[in-house]
This record gives sequence, C-alpha cells and structure tokens, in this order.
Amino acid sequence: MAREDISRMLPDDFAIVREYLQRRSKMKIAARTKLATQLAERVQEILGMEERPLKVDVDHFLEAVYLAYQQQSRGK
Repeated sequence: MAREDISRMLPDDFAIVREYLQRRSKMKIAARTKLATQLAERVQEILGMEERPLKVDVDHFLEAVYLAYQQQSRGK
C-alpha cells in the first residue's frame, strides 16, 4: 500500500479501523462480516481504490491499512 494513498486517511478514520480490529473477536460472525465489509468499502473509497487486491479478505485488508497508517505516522 503506497504511502501517498494512506495519507488520505484522517486520524478518525484510523481510529475506526483500530476499534474494529480490537473488538472483532467479540462479535458474532454475521455482524463481524457485515461491519468489516462496510468498513473496508469505506476505506477503499477514502484511499481511492476501486477494489481490494485479489484474494485479500476484508480483515486482512483492514489489518494492512492499520499497519500502513502506523508506519506512515511514525515516519512523520
């Protein structure tokens, strides 16, 4: 994930992703899947991505966004 793409995310966007990742294990599968999909679609929109990379599920995508944002924040 390119640094310039992740820079489009605001701290509040990152906080929502972080909150989901922290709480997902306590969610029922159906709710988790629905929320993760909605969140991933929103993040893709923010980042200007038409679609996620092939074979990357929503949880792994959100984890990658989380890590990329942290790396970008440390580099400032």
